[in-house]
Amino acid sequence: PGYTRFTLRPRFYWNENGGRRIFATLGLMQEDRTGGTLPARALPSGSAFPEGLRTRRLDAGAIAHLPQDRDRMLSLRGSANLTEHDREFGSLRVDDTAASVFAEATLQGRARQHDWLIGAAIQYERLNVPDVAGVDYDYTVPALFVQDEFTPIRWLSLAASARVDVH
Repeated sequence: PGYTRFTLRPRFYWNENGGRRIFATLGLMQEDRTGGTLPARALPSGSAFPEGLRTRRLDAGAIAHLPQDRDRMLSLRGSANLTEHDREFGSLRVDDTAASVFAEATLQGRARQHDWLIGAAIQYERLNVPDVAGVDYDYTVPALFVQDEFTPIRWLSLAASARVDVH
């Protein structure tokens, strides 16, 4: 058995004196795994049994914090991932492709005795396995959420939140 792997992951950071911050990354991964029967060896049936997995992955992500004023902050984050597999297991060969995308935006702030947050998110997931019937899926899930923390006196805090995901 053996494998070879190549990975590349550059990152980007940006900080501004006004509090704006951005972080982003991009990733690339390529991996090949081999196994099964050894060269010049065979199963009791006399045949060889190759085994292997070829993986290719591309992903990206970013986070941004953007102050709007002294009491409000806009935050954005997102990520995406695309992965392809090519599997060999004896005489069987199975390919699949998976994708995932996520994005979220929140606005948080402070008003008198309230710390509040409102936001929206969306997530997309897909799996495609052309070699195996009934395994594929593809869906999108949007969401809205809100939260409030009320502090009427220093030693007491009351919190309420709600979230709706449509799946």
